[in-house]
Amino acid sequence: MAVPNPVFLREGTLYSPCYLQNEDLSWKNCTCLACAMGMDCVTHGRIRISGCSVRNQTHDFEGGTSLPQNKDVAALYGIPMEVHTGSAVCSPFYAFYQNQDGRPVIIQGNTQPDGRGNVNHAILLLRSQGGEPGSPTEHTILDPWSTGPAQWSTGKLKAFMAALRPYGQDDPRTLGPGKVYCGIFPDADLPDGPEYTFHIARGAKLRHYKMQKAQPINCIKSWTDSVWNRKASQVGCTKPVRRVTCDGRSSALTVKILGGTLLLDEYMLVGRGTSVTVRG
Repeated sequence: MAVPNPVFLREGTLYSPCYLQNEDLSWKNCTCLACAMGMDCVTHGRIRISGCSVRNQTHDFEGGTSLPQNKDVAALYGIPMEVHTGSAVCSPFYAFYQNQDGRPVIIQGNTQPDGRGNVNHAILLLRSQGGEPGSPTEHTILDPWSTGPAQWSTGKLKAFMAALRPYGQDDPRTLGPGKVYCGIFPDADLPDGPEYTFHIARGAKLRHYKMQKAQPINCIKSWTDSVWNRKASQVGCTKPVRRVTCDGRSSALTVKILGGTLLLDEYMLVGRGTSVTVRG
């Protein structure tokens, strides 16, 4: 099973501008950006908000934010977060073990060991690979203070963790080895689940639908030549003659689904005179 990739959120005024209460927080939102990416990941894209939206919901408009503050925001969306800070820090082994089990992890550390200077910072640990349970060798990192996903060695990640200055950047005390400040999200692995087969009316052209859980399919979002379905596979498509709208009035191009209303939280692919099997 694979942990889905969230939309990468880059920190800074040019990429994630955030002005709240007359304060420019664009460079003070790393934990909020990591939280937003984690929420995107564990909900498979159903909850996709900006780091500034997370920040606004903390009601804290000075400096950085804490993991407990971000935990409270995630809870507003029904997403639990297991936080380890202060006297409740956990070991890197525990954080890695949870991540290898499919749980994205926000990690707070300091960038001094990697040459970016003494800056307390937060990243999202998306995946850990190689090695043994609890002792991986490589990690997929979403660092808001970068241009995109990157691979970090375990040594680099542990150095980042240990360099955190939990009492503030101006206090020389560091967290030290064997401990980590982190927020652990729920399991984000895509489940296999039961199979559903959809029978498509003859003559229907390929469409791309976005399913909403417990809601009927009534909105055609867009045409596509090929669509990657995280619960199925890549399927070739027939190019459309024209685009359609979401008003439910495009009857000439509306796909008729035989056998009732579909209730899923994923994409569905439909094609001309075919049956499509996906996992839900």
